[in-house]
Amino acid sequence: MNVSGIAMKLIVSGANGLYIGNRCRRDVVQEFISEDDLKTFEGWLRYRGVDATTSAPEKLEMWQGLFDEAQKRSSTSPTVGDEAPTSPW
Repeated sequence: MNVSGIAMKLIVSGANGLYIGNRCRRDVVQEFISEDDLKTFEGWLRYRGVDATTSAPEKLEMWQGLFDEAQKRSSTSPTVGDEAPTSPW
């Protein structure tokens, strides 16, 4: 594949800040998102880096459908560690 003329930047979040290319931006503060936040549509969008205030309504509908599907799947899956221990004998 020919990618000449296309500038590509690697964005990685590290312990000391956000690395864009080979430069570290320590002034970028990422908001903490809790597990409870992920159970709400707004928190789920923030986790994915989607700004609900600037997104088109049709995009928000798409995201809402994906969120609802993920919530449905997670509600039917057992939580890890919730099973009662069984005796081997």
